[in-house]
Amino acid sequence: MTKTAIPQIIEPEVTRRTDALFLEMKDTVYKSTDKLFGMLLVCEWIAGLVTALLISPRAWSGTHSDIHIHVWTAFILGALILGRPVYLVHRDAGAAQTRQAVAIGQMLWAALLIHLTGGRIESHFLIFGSLAFLSFYRDKSVLIAASAVVVIDHILRGIFFPLSIYGVEIIEPWRWLEHTWWVVFEDFFLFKLIDQNIREMHEIADKQVELVETQKSIEALVELKTRQLRESQLRTSAEYKVAAVLSKA
Repeated sequence: MTKTAIPQIIEPEVTRRTDALFLEMKDTVYKSTDKLFGMLLVCEWIAGLVTALLISPRAWSGTHSDIHIHVWTAFILGALILGRPVYLVHRDAGAAQTRQAVAIGQMLWAALLIHLTGGRIESHFLIFGSLAFLSFYRDKSVLIAASAVVVIDHILRGIFFPLSIYGVEIIEPWRWLEHTWWVVFEDFFLFKLIDQNIREMHEIADKQVELVETQKSIEALVELKTRQLRESQLRTSAEYKVAAVLSKA
């Protein structure tokens, strides 16, 4: 076999190992981020319930009062929104459907919190914070799904229930475009960050495989040199014995 044929055989193997290590690193990121969101979603559900209890715990009709609808909304609807993603995180962490469920659940929860606070502008910050958190997955499809939920929510509630999302009963017809623009603006930079992180992960995988291959090459070279040295010592010893026998003869 010629020397030029060796790299052609080794290179595909190195590429295969690099790709396998890269996928393993991505899977680790997916699982760790799933677990992080699993805890975050539960904490958000509790926080939403506390928010509803503090803002409007009871509704009054004359001298009669009942638990406010916001409390039941936070408890029941919040549990329905977050139940599936939390379940998938524990059952199938790292899977694509789990990431998508988490993204959709997180943004629907942000929409619910905006409703519970009467469309306060401060509550809208959770949308942008959630997009930043979802970028931890390093998966653009997750951000696309989350952004689509935000846009659809702003369009529909802006038309049929603007008070719950903007805090006013009458709004400009195209106000949702302004919110969409800011979401797209953040997504643009998050996409850039994801691309950079993916490149860095691939470079790390490539260097690790290269390091392993280099170590194997050094070990093989040392083994070869050791064997050659041992053979040389044996030949020298044999030649010495033959010379000794001849000298005696």
